[in-house]
Amino acid sequence: MRENTHVKFTATKDVECLRVSGSNRSVSAYDGEDVTLNCSVDSHIKPEHIEEVKWIKTDEDILVLLYQNNETFPDSSDEQYRDRVEFTGEIPKGNFSLRLKSVRTEDKGVYMCQVFAGGLSGNAMVVLERLGFSLLHITVLVFCFVSGSGAVLLLYCLIYCRSKNTGVIERKNFLLQERVHSRHNHSNVCPECELRAQNNPQTFIPPMFEQLFSVLFHTE
Repeated sequence: MRENTHVKFTATKDVECLRVSGSNRSVSAYDGEDVTLNCSVDSHIKPEHIEEVKWIKTDEDILVLLYQNNETFPDSSDEQYRDRVEFTGEIPKGNFSLRLKSVRTEDKGVYMCQVFAGGLSGNAMVVLERLGFSLLHITVLVFCFVSGSGAVLLLYCLIYCRSKNTGVIERKNFLLQERVHSRHNHSNVCPECELRAQNNPQTFIPPMFEQLFSVLFHTE
């Protein structure tokens, strides 16, 4: 008896899916720091066949960064983000995370990563929070403040010391001039003569005239 064997071939079709995932928690950053907003794509479609990925700031409807047909278009970014955003370099792995450089106050908000591929679309949301100045920035600010205050104080001391020295020098010069002037006026008057002139002002004869009179009388 011959048995008939039937072999059944079943053709399987890849399940079409496009799953976009981000971060479950909000992302925090200080002013001036760099931050990464996560966005990964899990799909039967290869990353190089993904048609479009774009990052948008939803609360202001601003285009942050655009990726189309295996090419990134940084010039399409809004002026607020131009030259500060880029992909992390892992696009071949389906990683379309956004790196935001030098975080600013106005960067705080909700961001959305939108992905379009093979007629499918998906998105992921990321919340960016700002916490103010980092410890490094605070340290730099304090150092600048202290340095600035020290420089002002040093300048004040230099000006004060210079003014004091100038006053002392001027006073010394004045006293020196007075002393020279006094010596010049009294160089021909001896102390004994000054005393005689004070005691007998009416009968006092200067030494010059005494010598002259003595010569005259002696001649006679």
